Amino acid sequence: MKKIGVSLIFVFLCLGSFAQYFPLDRTVYGRLYKGIKPSKAFKVQTEIDSTFNKKGKFLDRELKQYNFYGNMLFREWDKGRKKTYYEIYRDSIYKSAYTLHKGDTGGFWCYSFVENGSPICYQYGHKKAKNIRLTDSTIYDAKGRRQKVMSYGRKNKLTGYSTYSYNDSGSIAEYRNYDKNAKLKIIYSYSCNSKGEALKEVKQTNYCKSEGVHQDGRFYEVIETRNEKGKLRRQIYTYSKDSLLLEYEYTSVDGKPRGKSVYKYTSNGFISAFANYNAKGKLNYTYEYDVNERGYRIAWRQYNRKGKLLSVERSHYTWYN
Repeated sequence: MKKIGVSLIFVFLCLGSFAQYFPLDRTVYGRLYKGIKPSKAFKVQTEIDSTFNKKGKFLDRELKQYNFYGNMLFREWDKGRKKTYYEIYRDSIYKSAYTLHKGDTGGFWCYSFVENGSPICYQYGHKKAKNIRLTDSTIYDAKGRRQKVMSYGRKNKLTGYSTYSYNDSGSIAEYRNYDKNAKLKIIYSYSCNSKGEALKEVKQTNYCKSEGVHQDGRFYEVIETRNEKGKLRRQIYTYSKDSLLLEYEYTSVDGKPRGKSVYKYTSNGFISAFANYNAKGKLNYTYEYDVNERGYRIAWRQYNRKGKLLSVERSHYTWYN
């Protein structure tokens, strides 16, 4: 009990100095695969996901609690051994979170602000209450975009940092990673320039995104990634006329097909099945989903390549009126 007290006191000392809060877009409307969201008119209050093996034996339970605006307040999992508490400001702004592992604080983060008004996120972690250390800190701009992330090791010594830049549309333009001595190590350029700003002794990856429409009305999105050796990795997303994801294909770094995923939906547009295939087109595994009239997943079943049941998860919800 002494360890718990020390941990929680440290958490609340960190939170108590906040004068402002940083808004994060983490609204949750249910757990449907690939981010398919049900109607926003129905708000989940609690969600309980229970997992069973193929023989029906109970394996684990995950409990989640949300406020009316869809922000998570509490999460419990790993057979009750792990619990995360979230502090929300003005119903929709995440202010802090801390995780308990078997009663001892396993890590926490909180937000503060520097003089120019830009928010900073501090993330901490430790195995024991007496060994609290800073793992990283993130600086955001006024629009909530990451500007710089600093990573720390033992005795809170800087081990490296990363910077982010954005284009006029607000999308990320470039990511750079440096070591503790400010030496540039990696560049990720989000442009269609295959060569980019190639620098000696620096690993560089370039991203290119394109879109198009098939004759039958389906549309697609292609994301190409080319590393410093010129090897290409491609991801292809195909959507229905109603913007439902139908297929996801991906290649290895040499451009050869590696596999694909196929999605099926109900007449109301809720996901009903998902199948994954290898490079030769052979089935790897499948998931089948049951959803309620509100579009929330209430059960899913996992099958192997031979169609044998592997596991089952059932979800129960309570709702805000």
